[in-house]
Amino acid sequence: MRSYVDGLFNLYSKLLVLRVDLSYKRDRASVIDIADLKKDVNRFLGNRRSKTSIFNSMVGYILKYEYGSDKGPHCHAIFFLDGNLVRHDEYIADLIGQYWSDVIARGDGLYYNCNRSKHQYSHLGIGMIAYWDDAKRHSLLEHVIGYLDKTEQSIEMMDDEKGWRSFTRGVLPVRESAAGRPRLYQSNGA
Repeated sequence: MRSYVDGLFNLYSKLLVLRVDLSYKRDRASVIDIADLKKDVNRFLGNRRSKTSIFNSMVGYILKYEYGSDKGPHCHAIFFLDGNLVRHDEYIADLIGQYWSDVIARGDGLYYNCNRSKHQYSHLGIGMIAYWDDAKRHSLLEHVIGYLDKTEQSIEMMDDEKGWRSFTRGVLPVRESAAGRPRLYQSNGA
C-alpha cells in the first residue's frame, strides 16, 4: 500500500483523502454475504464512469472487506481525489455515502463518513494532504491504512477460483504529460 500511495503522490501534488465505511441496514446485513457485498462494491466502482459529478476527480482507492457480528459484511474504503480539482472532503464523502446507500444498496445501505469527525483524530491522515507534508502522509500510512490492517473482523477471502482478496486497491493512473511546475520540496516518502 505504501508504494501505491507514494505513486499517487508522485502523480498529484495534493490529494483529498476520504475515509468512508460502507455497510447495510441490520435487516439486510443479516441475509447478505461477502459475495453480495463484493458485487455491490464492484458495481459502485464501475459506476464511476457514468456518475462524473461525484467521481470525476477520483484517482485511486483502497478497500478492506470485513465481517462483524453486529454489522455483518462491510467495507472500509479510502478514496483519493485530485486535490487540485476538489475540496470540501466532508461534503464529497457524504455524496459518495449517499450514492452507496440509496442507489447501490437500494435504500438498504449505511455509511459512516470519517471525514466529518476528523477533528477527533490525534493523527490526522485524511482530508487534504500535500505531497510534501510528511507528517500527514505518515499518519495516512500508519494510522488510516494501518487501521484497516487490524485482524479482529478480518475475513479470509483468498479464493483462487474467484480471485477474491480482503484488501484491494486501484491501479495507478498513467501520467499523461510530464508538463507542470517543478516541485519545490522533496518529500521523505513518509
